[in-house]
Amino acid sequence: MTSPASLRVGLTQVEIDRRDAFVALALAVLSALLGWQLIGGSHFDWHVPLLYGRDSLLHLVFIKRLIDGHGYFLNDAQGFPVGSELYDFPGSDGVSLAALWALGRATGSAPMALNIYYVLGFPLAAMSAYLVFRKLSVTRATSAAFSLLFALAPFHFLRLEHLYFTWYFTIPIFVWYGLRVCSTLVASRKLAGNRRTWLAWISTRGSWANRGACC
Repeated sequence: MTSPASLRVGLTQVEIDRRDAFVALALAVLSALLGWQLIGGSHFDWHVPLLYGRDSLLHLVFIKRLIDGHGYFLNDAQGFPVGSELYDFPGSDGVSLAALWALGRATGSAPMALNIYYVLGFPLAAMSAYLVFRKLSVTRATSAAFSLLFALAPFHFLRLEHLYFTWYFTIPIFVWYGLRVCSTLVASRKLAGNRRTWLAWISTRGSWANRGACC
């Protein structure tokens, strides 16, 4: 009997082990150091924003609002004398704002929070790319090399003014998830031609669902 797993087209996966975790951490450190070096290294001042113009000014305003404790939408210190409201400018970057809020509250500095957020994008991109490559059965050496290139892509430096774009570590995750969905759909279509296998697949999925519900 043909199993759904055997019908997954082009998506052979491997389990992540301790060596992969160690390599991912090493890549995170290396990419952070290389990224820091490329943006100035020892000459880089964490208290001075990497970019002071265009959209980066807006990001600094957002971070300052979060640090002041008034929240993202309301701030009495801006728009004197009635304050400012951003209800008509909601955005869709809640996770990034939460990260900037945490960094801003920890450092007490909007420029420093912006710089740390930007630099964190290097290790996050390297780790996510490496782990996804490994899940797709790419060798460790190849995964490490391409993950480092992915983290240090020119895009990371050219889109600094659009700060949220520098956290593109989600791209490999969505690619992996998309491949999972597509391979499942292909498997389902092939199973449709074999009623017995189809029913067995449904019963297997049902048993796993029941097991999960019991747990």
